[in-house]
Amino acid sequence: MKERLVVFDILGKIAHFRKFYTNSSSLTYDLPPPTVIRGMIAAILGIERDGYYDLLSPERTRIAASIHQPGRRFMQTINYIRTNKNDFSNPRHILARFLSGARVPYQVPMEVLLPLDQGSSLKYRIYFQHTDGAIMRMLKDQMASGFSVYPLYFGISEFIADFQYRGERDYELRQGIADRISSMVNGEKLNERGIDLCASQGCQFVKERMPAAFKQGRELLKVSSFIYERSGRPFTADVSEYAVVSSDDGLPDHIVFI
Repeated sequence: MKERLVVFDILGKIAHFRKFYTNSSSLTYDLPPPTVIRGMIAAILGIERDGYYDLLSPERTRIAASIHQPGRRFMQTINYIRTNKNDFSNPRHILARFLSGARVPYQVPMEVLLPLDQGSSLKYRIYFQHTDGAIMRMLKDQMASGFSVYPLYFGISEFIADFQYRGERDYELRQGIADRISSMVNGEKLNERGIDLCASQGCQFVKERMPAAFKQGRELLKVSSFIYERSGRPFTADVSEYAVVSSDDGLPDHIVFI
């Protein structure tokens, strides 16, 4: 049975999707993890921070993401200024920081993503379905307006992002071996035959542990392993379930919901 989902692109000039397990050096994923995607959808809909974890939970949504214009990694040192009010309102804390030699600002290495070509942008395609038809209509109407209620950004607020609405499309779920998979794949959905590594075509696969969802209080609900091809090349894989999505050019997209 065919169902409907919303397709849109998110794009920007620079990104930092921080790996949740890094500390002193902030490393980045190559594409937004599921938690970032849910946050960006909430921003488009106008749902405030920490107000969407139940509404956009994995039980109520289907989401897939693919790389359309990959980036290159670049390490940059960033100056951080600690703004905790307790550091500046209490004379004891001020004296303690002075005696400890604490530096202001802090310099932290940060890995960022830049487009491969200077004049282009990072670009990711998002597929989204919600069990509530009213949410789907709200998202379509908001995207058709060309504006998001809250501004979008790629990881940190200084890295502004935008979206391009691609429309609503039919899709059909199937099982087994899928060719031309363009999205990242949750490792839990791989069957015994796994992924065709297509080494002769220069494919480079990455396996990353990413936060899959938050629960109330912005606590991690689940962490999963996701696999994707670094430059967005389509590949063949044996999966428990995938979706065949209609497209404008007549060649359907094969995606796996995360």
